[in-house]
Amino acid sequence: MKNRNFRTLLLLALLLHSACFSAEETSKYIRDLGSKDSIAKTKAIIMLGNNGDLGAIIPLVNIMKNDPALDLKRQAVIALGKIGDESIVPPMIGVLRTTAEAALVREIIKVLSNFKRGDVEEALLRFITSDNPIIRRETILAMTAIKADGLSTAVKEALGDMSSDVRIAAVNFFAAVKSTAALESILNLMTR
Repeated sequence: MKNRNFRTLLLLALLLHSACFSAEETSKYIRDLGSKDSIAKTKAIIMLGNNGDLGAIIPLVNIMKNDPALDLKRQAVIALGKIGDESIVPPMIGVLRTTAEAALVREIIKVLSNFKRGDVEEALLRFITSDNPIIRRETILAMTAIKADGLSTAVKEALGDMSSDVRIAAVNFFAAVKSTAALESILNLMTR
């Protein structure tokens, strides 16, 4: 428990700290990604993400794909999202296809919401029918962020979802893409 509290405090401190460092420091943090010390590894992941160095993409992708610790994988996804380069999309979609970890799926979906691409829309479509209502909601929120109006039919089905959070996300999707196609379904939902 003590280690977890320390890690939480370290994460908060690093998030508040704006990183901008030299190539030497970048190399040091990339080396630290191979450390057996999870705190050093976590710090390196956060610092590399905050710095936004494109040279950190491949090592962070390797953490996201291969590290046995879920929390480090999630931190790598968040760091890659901060870097924000399009080259992160294919490996993230690859991880989405193979992982069953809901927490990792949610983080990847959040990052992918920054990229309006056909492969992203296709990957998101798979999760709109997830058994997990939080993942369904995050998927619709991502579709809303990228204004994936080509997926209106799939989102329209979510209007009848048992989870009110998913239904609200679906209504917001149609408002964001300015679609009148689902207006009748939304009105029916409101009059239930």
